[in-house]
Amino acid sequence: MGARTIRKKTTRKISTTKKAVKLKALDTARSCGAVAIVYRPSKPEAFRIATRTAKYLKAKGYEVFTHSKQKMIPGTKALKKTDIPLLCLALVIGGDGTYLNAIRMLEGEPIPVLGVNLGNLGFLTQTIKSKLISSLNLALSGKLAVSERLMLDVTIRRKNKTIERYLALNDVVFERGPVSRLIYMNVRADDSLVTDLKADGLIVSTPTGSTAYNLAAGGPIVQPGIPAIVLTPICPHSLTNRPITLADSQEIQLTLSEKSQGAVFMVDGQREADLSSDDVVIIRKATHKHKMLIIPDHTHFDVLRSKLNFGQRD
Repeated sequence: MGARTIRKKTTRKISTTKKAVKLKALDTARSCGAVAIVYRPSKPEAFRIATRTAKYLKAKGYEVFTHSKQKMIPGTKALKKTDIPLLCLALVIGGDGTYLNAIRMLEGEPIPVLGVNLGNLGFLTQTIKSKLISSLNLALSGKLAVSERLMLDVTIRRKNKTIERYLALNDVVFERGPVSRLIYMNVRADDSLVTDLKADGLIVSTPTGSTAYNLAAGGPIVQPGIPAIVLTPICPHSLTNRPITLADSQEIQLTLSEKSQGAVFMVDGQREADLSSDDVVIIRKATHKHKMLIIPDHTHFDVLRSKLNFGQRD
């Protein structure tokens, strides 16, 4: 949330102020009347819960949509692009991968998202399934806290032409292509040289994504709300290449050198393109932020302790 091509996609910024903020539709003159449900398709339990939840919402008078690329939930409609602005809430039933799928579905629209965890870690899907209905009612009444998350606006340029554009909530990753050779990449921030990187790859992470691939590769955990973008090399050839944190106001330019035998380009865990030498990738903070609904009094450090045993002693 995860990312497909952005004809307006997702990338935002983090602000973990835990004030009770009304949902998008509830802040407008129109009433909140439409909810989209995205569930984990590989888990039968998720479909059963989605079916029961859709029935509950319809009984309360809400119009309910199913992700157009998923098996239809009984009594719902397939979500079309023109329906997205009508939503006041997207409900995710699954894990973090399902959450990122919902982000792609929303195509950059600032629709609040409530995640119910049926996966493993669940950094993004923080609500437990036994609290689904109570959390859903709080969300629909505008009583859940909103954590605004930085997203990344990503542009690929080839021969001075824009060929693709994406949004990312977690990270953008560059890895070795079919030919298992190191990536040679020029890294700049606001036209200032950061490094000429020689490595297996590079992770460009938001604070939200800092606990994902970035953390596994040795990058820092960044608290949501800090206006930062993290660059973490993957197995760099030089010991001087280490993770670096940049201000989110900076524009990052990444250029594959002629020495590179291509690279795989991924957005929020989804392979999107094969890059060629001299391709330029421009990454900047997105105009809009992602709105993650969180349970009151459930802090970032609570999540770290419950998911990673962070700061706990044996």
